This record gives sequence, C-alpha cells and structure tokens, in this order.
Amino acid sequence: MSGLIEGLPDAVALRCLARVPLYLHPLLERVSRSWRAAIYSAELFKARQEVGLSEDFLCVCAFEPENKWQLYDPVRNLWSILPVLPSKVRNLAHFGVVSTAGKLFVLGGGSDAVDPSTGDQDGSFATNEVWSFDFLTGQWAQRASMIVPRAMFACCLTGGKIVVAGGFTSCRKSISQAEIYDPEKNVWDPIPDLHLTHNSACSGVVIGGKVHVLHKGLSTVQVLDSLTQCWTVHDYGWLQGPMAVVQGALYVMGHGSMYKQERGAWKVVVSLSEKFRKRIGFAMIGLGDDIYLIGGVIIGPDRNWAIESLSDVDVLTLGRTLFTSVISPLLKKCGIDSKTMEDENEQGREAEVAPALISVHPAQHYVTVAVGSDLRVFNLQEGCSVSLVDESTEPLHKDSIRAIRFGANGKLFVSAGDDKLVKIWSTDSWRCLYSVSSEKRVSAVAISNGGRFVCFADKFGIVWVVELDGIHENQALVCKKAEPLLAHYCSIITSLVTAFPKKPLDGAHEIQSFCLAHTEFVSCLTFMCCQDYPLGLLVSGSGDSTVRLWDFTSGSLLHTCEVGTEAGIAQSNGRKEASNTIVTGLCTTPDGSLVAVAIQRQLSRNNAFGLQLFCQNPFCCQSLLWMVMGVSSSQSSGSASLARVKVISGFSQNAAESTEPEPIIVADKEIPGGEQLLLKLQGNLSVEEEAKREVTEKMRWLALVLVVEVDVVEA
Repeated sequence: MSGLIEGLPDAVALRCLARVPLYLHPLLERVSRSWRAAIYSAELFKARQEVGLSEDFLCVCAFEPENKWQLYDPVRNLWSILPVLPSKVRNLAHFGVVSTAGKLFVLGGGSDAVDPSTGDQDGSFATNEVWSFDFLTGQWAQRASMIVPRAMFACCLTGGKIVVAGGFTSCRKSISQAEIYDPEKNVWDPIPDLHLTHNSACSGVVIGGKVHVLHKGLSTVQVLDSLTQCWTVHDYGWLQGPMAVVQGALYVMGHGSMYKQERGAWKVVVSLSEKFRKRIGFAMIGLGDDIYLIGGVIIGPDRNWAIESLSDVDVLTLGRTLFTSVISPLLKKCGIDSKTMEDENEQGREAEVAPALISVHPAQHYVTVAVGSDLRVFNLQEGCSVSLVDESTEPLHKDSIRAIRFGANGKLFVSAGDDKLVKIWSTDSWRCLYSVSSEKRVSAVAISNGGRFVCFADKFGIVWVVELDGIHENQALVCKKAEPLLAHYCSIITSLVTAFPKKPLDGAHEIQSFCLAHTEFVSCLTFMCCQDYPLGLLVSGSGDSTVRLWDFTSGSLLHTCEVGTEAGIAQSNGRKEASNTIVTGLCTTPDGSLVAVAIQRQLSRNNAFGLQLFCQNPFCCQSLLWMVMGVSSSQSSGSASLARVKVISGFSQNAAESTEPEPIIVADKEIPGGEQLLLKLQGNLSVEEEAKREVTEKMRWLALVLVVEVDVVEA
C-alpha cells in the first residue's frame, strides 16, 4: 500500500479515504490495486476511528429461501444485500446477533424447518457456529464456536465482549449455561450459570452497562455483574413484550402502547394504531434516537385468521411520537440479485421529485427556470417569453434537468440532466446548436469563458469536455461527441467550476492542490473575485453545514462559516442543530463582498426567505438575488411542474458600507418582467395569492438563504 494519492503521504491519504462513506467503497477499490489494498486494510478501520467517523446501519436477516442479510443506511435511505451467510444450516433462525469493532456477529441458532418432500427436519435446531461479517472487506468469516450449541438465547454486548446465556440446546432442552467471547482473542470462556432456567425463550438487554436476561412468561430478571461475573435475581415488574434500549432507556411494546421505563414507572410514549395492534412476530430495535419495527405478520379479521407476511419497516422517532415508514421497503424475499435491485431502484427513481433550478443571463437579458423536464426562458429586455427551437429527433428534455448555466459572455446556454443529453443553445436565437449524448446521467455543467469548450460531469465521477466549432446561427443541429477529461472520482460530481487551459484535451492534467476540510459531501462550488488574489477564490458548501473560502492555488483554507449557527437554527428545546443543515446553493456578488447561501432546512424569519423545496440554486446578478421554489413530478406522471420565483434586492454593496435599506423581497408586480415573467417561469402555477399559498403549504421542506459578509483572513 504505497502512493495512494500523488503528492500526499500515505498516512494523510488514508485519512482522506477514511472519510468516504461505506457504500462507496466498492467503487473506490476499482481505482487501483493500492486503493483496493487500503480499503481492505485494518489501518483504514483505525483511521476511521481516529477521525471520529462512524456510520450506523440496520442489519436485517430474511431467511427465505437462504440466509441473506440486508443492510439499511438510514442517512441515505439505501438498502443493500450482503453476501449469503455460508452456514450449512438453511433457514437459520433463533440466533443471537451483535455488532462490534466494525463487524456483525451471528451466533448459534438453527432451523426447525421441515423438508416438505421427505418430512425430515431441514437442519439442526441448535448450533454453536459463530460467524462474523467484516463491513470493510465485505466477507463472512467463521469464528471460534460457542462451548454449548444454543438457540432462542440471550445475546448481549458489554465492554466490547459478547455474553450469551440460557436458551435451548440440541433436542430442545433448556439450559442455564452462560459464556463470554472476546472478539479480539477469538476465545470463549465459561461464566457462572443462570440462577433460574425456564422452558421458554429468553432474551437480553444491556442497561447501565449490565446484562439483563429475561425469560418469556417470567417476571424475574437476572442481572450479570460485570466485575464479579455473578448473576443476581430481581423482580422489577417489567412489562412483557418486544423491547429496545435507546439512549440508555428501556422501551417495551405491549397492551396497545409503547412504554418507556422512567424511575421504576412506565410512561406511555405513544398509543398504537390498529395496524400495529394486529402485528406480531416482528423485530424491534433502537438505532440512534429512533425505534425500528421490522417485518412480522398481521393476523386477519376475527374468525378469518388470515395471516399476511410483512416486509414493512416502520420508524418511531422519539420526541415526535409518530410512526413513519421507511421509503425503501425491506425485500420480502432474498432471491433477488443486484441487477434486480438496480432495476427496482431505476423504477423507483421515476417517482423522484426533481429540483427547480434558476439561471440569469450575465447582462440580465434572460432568466431561465428548469423544473423537472421543463425548460422555461423569459426575455427581460422585451418583456416576453421565449420559444426554444430544437431540431433533434428527441426535442428538448424527456427527463429531469439537473444542471443549467449561461456562459460568461452570455452567448451560450447549456442544459443537461437525467435523459443523458447535454444541449447547447445560442442565446441570440434560442436554437439548440449542439446535442451531446452522455453515457450516464449528467449532474453538473460548466462553460469556458470564451465559449469554446463545454464541460459536464456524470454520476459515475467522470468529467467530459466538448470542443465547439463556433456559433453559426444558420447551421444544422450538430451531434457532438464528448471526450473524457478527468475520471476515476468514483462518486457523483455535484458541482463544476472551471478555469480552462488553452488546450484542455492535450496531455494529462496535474492536480494543483487539495482543499481538505469538509467532513461531509461537497454540494456546491463557486468562484469569487478578490483584489488580492488575481485568479480569485473558491467558495464551497457542504453537507457538514459549513461554507468555506479557499485559495485554491495552494489549497489553503482562508475562512469557515458555520452556516447553521449564522442562521440561528435551533430545535424547540433550544439546542443548536447546525450539523443537520445542508448547504445546497451558493452565489456571490460581483465585487466579492457577499455570498448568498441556500440551506435545505427550515424557514427562519430573521435572515431567511422561503426558497425551493429540494435543491436551492440562487443566482445573484448585480443588485438582484433571483431564487426559485419548485415542485415537479416525473414526466410520465402527467402532473404539472410548479415553480415560485422570488427576487430580493439590495445585495450589490458591502453590507457594512451600504447606505441602502436592508435587503427586501421584491413584490411580484415590481419584479423585472412582472406578471408576464411569473406566468412563464412558474408554469401552471397562477400568480393569484390563493394558488401561491396552496403550493407553499405542500412544501414539507423549505430552504433558507442567508447572506454572509466575506472577510478574507490568511490561514
């Protein structure tokens, strides 16, 4: 493992790789052999611990027809399938499971299934097998076997070690034996037996660092002292039912409600609906601040007794006392390969709501808005809408537009998106001059200052460049072919800003600098003018709720703005929640004194204005800040694509020196172009107040714009 990233020591490069989310590791390993070795190394796990990067996943086993585990990422709402557990016991059930040191451990269990063709039991009822899955290597490994085969037993993690106790062994005999496992040494040691045993399944929870073992049907709880490793018997009067521990508190579901134990008493957290009252046989577990209910069956109406298997995953967010369903459902059966999952994800993408985008001509001649697959243009000089002319076989765009941009001289306009088409328009005639096909969906575009080159990036991390022959208004539509410029980024490129070399297609390109400080994905970039820096400065926004100012020639960080703190975002209990805000858009004033920042979070009255729903892209042009709020569905749904355009004035000067009034929202009738502009750019949305309110009420997420005064300080 050497030379991971050119120009960086391996120790620093490894810390960079450690910040990459786990779901992107399969792409990282394709870059080179050294990266593959790094991804699978123990050093990467240590580096992830050093930088404080931890990811929480929900692991679910569905055993029909084989032992397949599914992994859910709650942050990104992604499901993935792990390799099949290589146990010889098919339909493995009644096992114990814990996670520690970056590994998933599956212990014991067995199968009580019967082969329908022979009537024989399909496997052993109880085994002593122990398997671990390493999330970094993506492989299962067999570990030291338990001393006693067991199923339906208590299994807990305490102090980095695994404790198992009770349950049933072979021939369905109940046992009281207990043992403890050290994952680092891969060794099992016996510990004192339980005081009591019972002919029923037992389970375990850890509260206050101590293991508590419960038998179904018994009110007594046996507690293991972690120091003496002795069991004591207590009658706490705990409720019977599925249990989960969240932030050290015990939650139990039963008697039609979810209960929380507080100071020896039980408090009702939420009363269950009829749906949950009829649901049995489900799994219940705490993850973060949430409680997940997974799978199970529903018993049909009285005297019918129809049993319906469920693949539902429902989440109880504590504090909201409200159950919500995970958007991506748990797969009912596991005989689904990765190709099937990709097809299902592609089908699910059709229902995705596309962002609203806005771009203003550098001389304020035109304003363009894209909502879904609709591209709308308004001529500010003549006060009328513009009709686009596209002579291609597939006119305009047939899927969501993800990027639009004017060139620096205003002669060209580019639009691109999920239909894998990049269209280059002349702003004099609004004819499509060039059409470029992309291999993958396009995520970002850029135009060179002279308008000779157009760059676009796709969702596989490749940047392509197209060389134009010059603008000829009377020419027929030209289908250009793009050439790869930069590749192997192994992730979606979310934003492009360019300072083109004279001949971008000649030879290899050097990486000038690394700008390393963000702790989450970089969502947007823009250049900013500065007198002390001839090439300008780079401004970046991120999912870590910060905006950072860079001298990109050296990679030096000049300034950091904690956007959530600046915006005054707080929870109802007064705690700051800046880490949950996502910077979704950036633009700067021409003199570089102010940066407008869009945040996907909530509406703040003090220094924020309601913006678009999903992806804010404000465009600041001279003294006006143009914004759009939008809702759109897939083209196939036939639903109208709606948008709301707003303009704010008063951003042209440094706030400290300005004698103008505070920035204000421009009234609709005073917006350049007035009602005609709104009727064109807002699509089917009426400008009447009632219609505006109706759309606004449908917005579950609002974005936020705040204006940051730039004070460049040398790092």
